[in-house]
Amino acid sequence: MPPSVIRTTSLLVFCVGISFAQTASLALASGSSSPGASISLPLSLSTSAGATPAALQWTVSYSATDFSGATITLGSSGASAGKSLECDRPSAGRLVCLLSGMNKSVIPNGPVATATFAVSSTTGSTSSAIQVSQPGASSPAGWTIGATSMGATVTIDQPKVNSLSCSPSTVQGPATSTCTATLLKAAPAGGVSVSLGNTVTGGASVTMPSAVTVSAGATSANFAVQVGTATATSSVTVSASAGGVTKTSVVTVTPAAAISISVSPSSATLAAGQSRQFSATVSGTTNTNVVWSISPQVGTISASGLYVAPASVTGSTSVVVTATTVATPAKSHTAQVTLVQLSSLSCSPSSIQGPGTATCTAALSAAAPSGGLAVALSYTSTNGVAVTIPSSVTVASGAGSATFSAQVGSATAGSTVTLVASQGGVTRTATLQVSSAIGITVSPSTVTLGAGQSQQFTAAVTGTTNTGVVWSISPLIGAISTSGRYVAPAGVAATMAVTVTATTVATPSKTATARITLVPDVTPPVISEVSVSPWWTSAVISWQTDKLSDSVVLYGTSPSGLNMTASDGTMVTAHGVRLKDLARSTTYYFRVLSRDAAGNLSVSPLTGSSPLNFRTISSPRTATGTTATRMSWMTDTQTVGTIRYGTSPTSLNRTITETSLAKSHEILITGLAPDTKYYFRITCADSTGASVVWPDSVPDPDEFTQNSSLSLWPDSSTPAIAGATDSSAVELGVRFESDVAAVVTGIRFFKSFENTGTHFGHLWTSSGTLLGTVIFTNETASGWQQANFTSPIPISANTAYIVSYYAPRGRYALTEDHFAKTISNASLSAPYSSTQAPNGLYKYGSSGFPTASYNRRNYWVDVVIR
Repeated sequence: MPPSVIRTTSLLVFCVGISFAQTASLALASGSSSPGASISLPLSLSTSAGATPAALQWTVSYSATDFSGATITLGSSGASAGKSLECDRPSAGRLVCLLSGMNKSVIPNGPVATATFAVSSTTGSTSSAIQVSQPGASSPAGWTIGATSMGATVTIDQPKVNSLSCSPSTVQGPATSTCTATLLKAAPAGGVSVSLGNTVTGGASVTMPSAVTVSAGATSANFAVQVGTATATSSVTVSASAGGVTKTSVVTVTPAAAISISVSPSSATLAAGQSRQFSATVSGTTNTNVVWSISPQVGTISASGLYVAPASVTGSTSVVVTATTVATPAKSHTAQVTLVQLSSLSCSPSSIQGPGTATCTAALSAAAPSGGLAVALSYTSTNGVAVTIPSSVTVASGAGSATFSAQVGSATAGSTVTLVASQGGVTRTATLQVSSAIGITVSPSTVTLGAGQSQQFTAAVTGTTNTGVVWSISPLIGAISTSGRYVAPAGVAATMAVTVTATTVATPSKTATARITLVPDVTPPVISEVSVSPWWTSAVISWQTDKLSDSVVLYGTSPSGLNMTASDGTMVTAHGVRLKDLARSTTYYFRVLSRDAAGNLSVSPLTGSSPLNFRTISSPRTATGTTATRMSWMTDTQTVGTIRYGTSPTSLNRTITETSLAKSHEILITGLAPDTKYYFRITCADSTGASVVWPDSVPDPDEFTQNSSLSLWPDSSTPAIAGATDSSAVELGVRFESDVAAVVTGIRFFKSFENTGTHFGHLWTSSGTLLGTVIFTNETASGWQQANFTSPIPISANTAYIVSYYAPRGRYALTEDHFAKTISNASLSAPYSSTQAPNGLYKYGSSGFPTASYNRRNYWVDVVIR
């Protein structure tokens, strides 16, 4: 069998021996592009007679400053030979490529690949060289063929200025001219900065920016040139430069005439529909004409300066009246108009008992204008209550409000009076609540209750501000609180009636009643939410009932022999009974019973059906890593746990204690030595100081052995799907954290038979910084594969990292919805997948940092730490 081409770490290895006088040449075509655009260049093969290769390799080097990215894809010549192209990016600005396939298929002359380069939008270069180096070729027999390569040059067409114009080109200082810099073509991504400058003759001052940016996709940008007062005619030459081209435009500045203007009166206060005549005096020119304007556009002003307020003023508005000289539009003068409206109407007191009088105030948004301001008054009322008010009230000139009296007559029931004030199209209202004689009602008026049930009664008192009541019942069966909550007695032997009475505090003769019918209780409690919290030698049985009842547990070690009892006679709805002196690692069967005050009994599960069961635990659970062990257990009451441990069963000389009471306990022990056996005891103490020890103080302590290395999954773990049908090239990863500082020694992944090709492993920070790369060699056909780093890579505690591998032909392992919860093993964990921090990551296409996630999948990538 002839030698064959072998790929190792993205390089060709050739058999010894060279076919002399046979050459293969690779040449990259040159081209031109613009900043922010892309350019595709063919890489072509030409060979001498008899030198047709079966495999090629080359390296492409380019400027990372001039090009923001580059990709190399298979060309028509390589595709026609049935070859595949794989490229690695060992560093920025460098691509190493291998074109290979079946050795018997040779590559014809022509484009073997296409290199596409993204020109940086910020590059200032006009050209950039691209190198093609380290060419290699092999014959179908695996012999080396002499190879040469030729690079290319990309010409970068930088944007250039085409024209510069300023309008107006003649101004009277001080003034502003708007200039426009136009490019030969649209600006690329990132825009184009155009440098600006100016030269001045004649002494006029100039203010303008040093540069202006033409936005991406635009062909021009505007900027302002501000010139000061000139004593003589001056010339400002404005320049704009970009792409080595400079364009200019001239702005002529003429001196301003000594013109002045004044407006009379300088201020006025007006109400809706009122008017005021303004006049302007212009000096320094024979043209004394002016143009009148207002801002904002509230009301109108005539060409002769007559301002008319709007028919309705919707707020306290300030209007600026401006007179601008026709001779010199830069010269103007202003006056201030304050528009006044009715802002509010209020009455005190707002609640009265008829007959009575309230004092009401109509307020303006500003002081009333000269002559005062009349406000029209009216009212509406309910239940026919009579009201006497004036038809109008006048706010005096310079005042902000005026008051009037509202006299209200007697009311037969609760009534509402709405007072209305109107001025200039604006209406404001105030409401008076008019009460009648004191009244009281109780709600609900009737109710039926069973033993122990309760009902909240409410009393509504009218006709007085003192709404307090005193509650009482007759006969004295049950109890009622000061807030009106009635509680029936714990037992009701027969149907009976109770009257609830609410008596007003303001007038004790005013009362209202409700009727309660008490009925006997014949309904047993409803038992629900039965649960068990087992420990080593005890357990807590918990359940809920819909009414107050006692607590009983029948239990035993046989479903048919529930011969032990634990009980609590307290009447509750949330039940909890502790079973003591149980055997460890033993299954117990049980039923729960609850009896209410009326003697009604419930059993769960029902007699005749299978009882519930639980099993006491044997010892705390441990999860052992390389330098840390996580230990977890449960207690039936709130306790604080303490672990004493050491390397000798007779010397537990290290201690770690929890900081708070809990039933669910978890302690992480750190600083342990790998491959070392440790012994331990756990003490749990409640708030009273009572404690329990595991294991008992007489037997030997429990033990665990520390690992030398740690991964998320053991070798016995397997995916639900060993090989997906997806055959696309993809990078697959997992997000992980370590509770302690550690070093990453290697990367693992689960492989299917179909997952072929060269696999690369990567370690990343959570933001995408690459920390290390490994290549998987000597792989088995399937199962767990591992590659180790040349030097271990340190990682920080409680910090997210991502480990991934590249599957060039897909067919990866997966398990759906595996990251719906956090996966933990000792100090190592893979957090559950969330919107903010997804897990089960992938990236299709070329190898790179994976960020996408779907359906909380696990792609079975693993990390090895110590």
